[in-house]
Amino acid sequence: MQAMKTLIITNMYPSRDLPYSGIFIQNQYRWMNRKIADNETVEIFFMRQRLTSLWGSIRKYTLTYLRFFPFLFQPFDNLHVHYMGWLLPLAVAYKLVHPKARLILTLHGGDINEDLPEKGWQRRFFQKLTRRVDVLISVGRSLNTTITSKLNRHVDYNLCAGISKRTFHPIPYISKRYDFLFVGSFLPIKGLDILLQSMDHYLSRGARYCFVGNGPMEMDIREKINDYPEQIQILGNLNQEELREIYNASYFLLFPSLGDAFGLVVTEAMFCGTPAVIFRGGGADEQVEDHQNGLIAHQTNIMQWYIAKERAWMLIGSPEYLKMAKVASGANRQFSLEKVVNESLKIYRRQEQEIEQDYRANLMRVA
Repeated sequence: MQAMKTLIITNMYPSRDLPYSGIFIQNQYRWMNRKIADNETVEIFFMRQRLTSLWGSIRKYTLTYLRFFPFLFQPFDNLHVHYMGWLLPLAVAYKLVHPKARLILTLHGGDINEDLPEKGWQRRFFQKLTRRVDVLISVGRSLNTTITSKLNRHVDYNLCAGISKRTFHPIPYISKRYDFLFVGSFLPIKGLDILLQSMDHYLSRGARYCFVGNGPMEMDIREKINDYPEQIQILGNLNQEELREIYNASYFLLFPSLGDAFGLVVTEAMFCGTPAVIFRGGGADEQVEDHQNGLIAHQTNIMQWYIAKERAWMLIGSPEYLKMAKVASGANRQFSLEKVVNESLKIYRRQEQEIEQDYRANLMRVA
């Protein structure tokens, strides 16, 4: 095997302010360095995510650009940019200096759905930049149409960030403390408004809820706690080991989001043997098979959500639930961190035929 040198570039990396933001990039990088051959190297250039003002962000990016300058004179076979943001121009500049280097870009959802406007100079600017990209990856199939529309180019591969089965797995004999679990930012785009609307009906029947995360809608959750203090708990942000325990202690993950390109928490929960309840049409579509490893609300309205959630409520404690939980724990192996890293290394090594075979096999699996 020929020598290979790859540089990962990302503006998503954990910091003191946001200790779990971009942790999947960190996990990928560490796992890659366990898998590469002796004559291969994978390095990372990152900017930690921090909460800053406009001027703070300008200063942060200016210092990052200066830090990148020495990399322009180092030889890399591949540059892999995670997230289409203002570090992509650095990779394009490198490719202008080293035209034989291959530029790979992974889009994660927020970069194309929220950060890139429908029209204007910013969209035109990134359209021109992505023409320099050799391999375009999206983390979920739900992004493909938007990417084609906004960037005028096709997606080469769908490859999620990867979930570690070493971290997320069933814990034997753990007691179920919660019937329904929500993990994510407390925002309307995550479907939290629909989840809150549906709670009273189940709280009055004794349902126990757990919320992991934070965000502007925390006060709405706390209003529910005032009426049902023993049945609702907010745990804030948790590390991955703590999150594994909460997944295992819950019967169902509720994921009403339509704004996520993939929704890593769905497979994280499943790897722990916790089925998910989702809406049809979001990124989680690739992960859930109705009545097999979870339940699907087939239309995006509150009534369909009630129907799917009622099915989940009726399954709790039944033999059918145990069967669904077992199926969930063994599902979605194609989204494991090891699988994703193996596919990424094939892209770096330019093993195009093997990549295409695996890609088509995954498409057949989720069709």
